[in-house]
Amino acid sequence: MKDENRTKGQLIQELAKMREKIANLEEITIESRQVKKELKESEKKYKDLVEETPIGIANIDIIGKITYINKRLEKLSGYSREEVVGKSVFKLDVFPDEMLKILKERLKVRLRGGSTQQRREILFKCKDGKWIWIEVTAILIKKWGVPSSLCITVQDITKRKRTEDILQESEKKYRELVQNTNSIVLRMDINGCITFFNEFAQKFFGYTKDEILGKNVVGTIVPEMDTSYRDPKAMIKDIIQNPDLYTINENENIRRNGERVWILWTNKGAIDKDGHITEILCIGNDITEHKKVEEALRKSQQKFDSLFRSSPEALVYLDEKGNILDTNPRFTELFGYTLKEIKGRNINDGMIHPHNKIEEGKKIDKIALSKGYINYETIRKKKDGTLFPVAISGSNILIDGQVKGILGIYINITERKKLEEELKKFARFDNLTGSCNRGYGLALLDRQLKLARRRKTSVLLAYTDVDDFKDINDTFGHEEGDKVLKEVVKLLKSTLREIDIICRMGGDEFLLIFPDSSLKDSTLIKERLNKNLIKLNQTLKKPYKIELSMGLSCYDPNNPQSIDELIKIADKKMYEDKQNKKYNNE
Repeated sequence: MKDENRTKGQLIQELAKMREKIANLEEITIESRQVKKELKESEKKYKDLVEETPIGIANIDIIGKITYINKRLEKLSGYSREEVVGKSVFKLDVFPDEMLKILKERLKVRLRGGSTQQRREILFKCKDGKWIWIEVTAILIKKWGVPSSLCITVQDITKRKRTEDILQESEKKYRELVQNTNSIVLRMDINGCITFFNEFAQKFFGYTKDEILGKNVVGTIVPEMDTSYRDPKAMIKDIIQNPDLYTINENENIRRNGERVWILWTNKGAIDKDGHITEILCIGNDITEHKKVEEALRKSQQKFDSLFRSSPEALVYLDEKGNILDTNPRFTELFGYTLKEIKGRNINDGMIHPHNKIEEGKKIDKIALSKGYINYETIRKKKDGTLFPVAISGSNILIDGQVKGILGIYINITERKKLEEELKKFARFDNLTGSCNRGYGLALLDRQLKLARRRKTSVLLAYTDVDDFKDINDTFGHEEGDKVLKEVVKLLKSTLREIDIICRMGGDEFLLIFPDSSLKDSTLIKERLNKNLIKLNQTLKKPYKIELSMGLSCYDPNNPQSIDELIKIADKKMYEDKQNKKYNNE
């Protein structure tokens, strides 16, 4: 009986242990299910981000076959997923032949494990046949240490390439713009010695002009014996052999204080009058923060929050009604609001909008929600009331096929707008005198004649030049001749009305346009000009006199004549005026 009781006791203990083990197993199972659920939700969050991001993304397997493209890349290229997925990227006829060969070789190197990441700028042909410039970043994806695919990000940089071309072709004319731009601009000779270093570069690297000019890039801004940097000698050799070649490279550079920074360089040879390359123009932009974001993406593609926080652009995450759910630090830096101040507020309540732009903001959100993506340039407002131009990109966020919000990107384009305005100014006005140049002046004349035809009013034209201007140039030099032209335009501006137009046609010849005026006004105009001309000569006290010959013509809406006919008449009468002066002087 005693043994039987002991046996029952043992059974009870064993049963209790079994129940404890079962409970532990149930806890482990519940925890495992929770982990799987969290992983699935995190993966879905990343997939939604990749699908809705305003950056084109594609995945290519180890033989170059496309396995995925996101919505942005569909829109950018014009190709749908169904048209490209499963096809080789090299058989789509989207790259120039010479570039295609290079890309194939690069892919082989990548998949052998020679490089894990690279950025390139290449030409790309969209489905509609239009060629655009794109910036491509390729990240090697490995599974168990073996290359399995390439993750490709694509951005349209056509506008930026056009700006780079303009700066390269017009460097001498727009030298002041180069000095003030927020990009690193330097020149070096074919031995790698620095010959030009703009103010931004001086501030960025910490060197004064006197300290850096004449020094070799290696050992100053290029670390010595650093394999992360492409050998400058090799880059210079490539450009000398191919004068039309632009080279693009991103390298780790070094500031004077020892800080390492990543720079994206665009390099182009400067050709002298004999067609030889004597210098290399290098334009650089700091991509250190961008590189940090790329590194974060490479390490963990599922960390949406990390990518959102470390983006170099101002990001805002809105719900479908436009209420702010989240912002990144760059948004705070750009607008001055912390997330705590604005979370839950509607983006269009006027905090970042000028009063007249609130309805515009609502319209932009509606387009982003309905069409999926929008790019827009407008004006926005900082917390302190400062207005500034921005480029806004917005894309809707889909979860389970339903629109759940908007991801907005804000980029401050103040410097770019200033550059555009300067370029427009140079395209319209004479660089020496500040008057309208020939093309812009004739366009304004055409506009005035059309307006006069509608209003049944007249337009007076005067064609004038400086008497004996060649003699002034030959005797006193071209610099003195330039001063004469400046004084003439200054005289004309002080004498004529604000609505009158002064156009330099070339050399010392000017076309004056007088809206709502006729030949009966010409006597008064001539008298005022002659009177002011006498005062000018008395003030200048030069060994020569500035005198003008002038011919007039008038546009009559009842008997209209072309621009060429009107100018021809005025030019002929100016010549007659000049001949009469010579005859009277004799």
